[in-house]
Amino acid sequence: MAPDLSDDGALGPVTARRRIAILISGRGSNMATILRNVQEEDLGRVCEVALVFANDPRAPGLAIARERGVPTACLMSRGRDRREFDRDLVVLLEHADRRSGGAR
Repeated sequence: MAPDLSDDGALGPVTARRRIAILISGRGSNMATILRNVQEEDLGRVCEVALVFANDPRAPGLAIARERGVPTACLMSRGRDRREFDRDLVVLLEHADRRSGGAR
């Protein structure tokens, strides 16, 4: 069993779970493994998944996340200015953080 790490990386108990977002590009096989470990294994002690998002609304992994009760979103990137996409991504992540109980 791995040791607990505090927020500064020192050994000790973790006091708060981190909210994370997962970007998927398609099937979501890695995301499914992360979700399973968060929801059913030890990873859930240190984090929760606040959002799964993709740049393709047809990405099969979005359905997997919804089936597991995780909020999903799609943020199209094709043909967009990178700065515009990044700004929209920040807004999406801030919204997910507030929705999942984050204080920002």
